[in-house]
Amino acid sequence: MTLLMQGAKPKYRLLQTVFAVLCILKSAAAGAWSGTGHALIAQEALLRLPQAVQRQLEQDAKALLARDASHKPGKKMVSFSAFAQAAAWPDQRRDLTLQQLFQRYSGQAVPDSLAKMAGFSTGRWHYQETALWSLQKRAFITGCANTKGQLQASFAALLKAYPKAKNAAERGLILAFVSHLLADAYQPLHTFGAQEHACQSDAGGNGFCVKPGRPHCKTSLHQFWDQALNHRPNLPAWPLSEAPSLASVFVDNHQLAKQVFSLPENTPVTDSYRKLARSLSEAQAAKAAAHLASLLRDLTTKAPPP
Repeated sequence: MTLLMQGAKPKYRLLQTVFAVLCILKSAAAGAWSGTGHALIAQEALLRLPQAVQRQLEQDAKALLARDASHKPGKKMVSFSAFAQAAAWPDQRRDLTLQQLFQRYSGQAVPDSLAKMAGFSTGRWHYQETALWSLQKRAFITGCANTKGQLQASFAALLKAYPKAKNAAERGLILAFVSHLLADAYQPLHTFGAQEHACQSDAGGNGFCVKPGRPHCKTSLHQFWDQALNHRPNLPAWPLSEAPSLASVFVDNHQLAKQVFSLPENTPVTDSYRKLARSLSEAQAAKAAAHLASLLRDLTTKAPPP
């Protein structure tokens, strides 16, 4: 697998390789779904909760965002609730350590359940690569221990921290990450990637080019999927039930790999693939919203499971 243009002259290959690596690094720093996608999922979840719970979550989100003087929602975000805007906020603060996040935006120390992560940024929280897909065999490969990412561990630690939050801003901060990471879990390419060689992956489709350019790839498969909810669709209603485990979400995501990687590499996105991606993304977003609503219902009425 490569991001290099086919038929490139030899003297350009080193330069193309450098740009390919930069493209992957830049893509990995981007968020799963867009800000609009994250806000859409959170808004749908919020509206499925009792009004008293909605008011409380709104107050907590406003308390968080009020402490961030640089928070200015753009045109696409201004119509969303504060809770939905807060769900998109974690992508804007990936450069800060967890200790800095809690000190600046809640005025509190890092909760005990997150203490081991206090000195690190949250960049690795947003994905959990649990499987590698072989583009040649059209199947997941076996024999590789795929443990990249901290989505599962950080999510569990946040749930433990929530009941012990000391003020509204801290509750808002924790739930901003809970909402954001849960949506991340439903972006398929945050839970599996394509095999590069041996047990090395392409970082969730970041090395799979769908819009070639010179001297580097303009758009990766991962970037394409992150933008799949930008059109703000009306999501199908997904039934509320007991919140599933993230592990079961990852397993369900694996069923989508054949469709996700059905587009040939280094070729423009076709209309049929674009429709497929929209359909799958809307279904994933609806599931995420129902999952989040169930989880928020449980968090606001009882302590989360250990």
